Amino acid sequence: MVVKQCPKGLYDSSLNSLYRGIHMPKVSGGGIDPSGPRDPLNPLGPLKSQIQHFEAMFEVIFDDYEGFIDELYRNVQQMPPEQRFTESADEVKEMVQSQFGSIDALVSQFPFDEDTLNIFLKKAISSLIKQVLEGVYVVRNPEGHLIVAASLQAILNAVNRALHEDNYDGEVLSSAVLALYARFYNLVKYENGDVSEEAVVRDVARGLHYTHEAFGESYFRPHPDEIDFELLREEIVRYGAVSAYKHLDISVTRGAELANVSHNEFRELLDRHGVRPNLGPDSLEDLHESSLIDE
Repeated sequence: MVVKQCPKGLYDSSLNSLYRGIHMPKVSGGGIDPSGPRDPLNPLGPLKSQIQHFEAMFEVIFDDYEGFIDELYRNVQQMPPEQRFTESADEVKEMVQSQFGSIDALVSQFPFDEDTLNIFLKKAISSLIKQVLEGVYVVRNPEGHLIVAASLQAILNAVNRALHEDNYDGEVLSSAVLALYARFYNLVKYENGDVSEEAVVRDVARGLHYTHEAFGESYFRPHPDEIDFELLREEIVRYGAVSAYKHLDISVTRGAELANVSHNEFRELLDRHGVRPNLGPDSLEDLHESSLIDE
């Protein structure tokens, strides 16, 4: 994939859109619910809820799951970018071995096998993407939602391929997924409003790059670290728009608006990502048969 030149300042949104609502816990009944009711204006809200769900689920296995994960993702986030996206899986192994003695000892405590875990993750991430993208219906400039969705879509694609393919670099794939999740985990948990939008976008691009590299493929040429930020951001927003088209009931025209491209260019984007446009019935006969079924 080769990104093409676009004018500077094409987008007027900032990373602030990612944090909207995250500092505002909602009152529920007699107490405070830190996640609050679903807020489509806040693209990080669903991630916050999912993190809390994971913590509750894994506390039965870990003595201090939140502390373990906090330390893990802090350590991962402190690594240099290339190391973070290719070797961070080693950090998991070291921490697991330190706490449990071995990876096998930890795995033995899970009530499900690897394939079951991957299927669970696939469903959870698909649901997350749809929740994140709810903002597309109500936010005037939903680029923040599209960037978060692009990151989740990269993880979902990696999980899908790992379920059906055997020939890939598991170390790189695991590290790339871990690094992507660590970026957003730290944003949500520590409300890092001082993190630049460029840092987030470049990490999403790195995630795309390395999840493809794990399967011997290229997504960006040259490496995303060598691409101008505005061009990189344009591509990530487009990737998020394709994800929106896959997961939401929107038209090609609306998808093109989200991607900031023409109708035909968005059709090409869908084709490049293997997404079939939903253009309605192929014939008058199909249309008539569909209307009869609806009745």
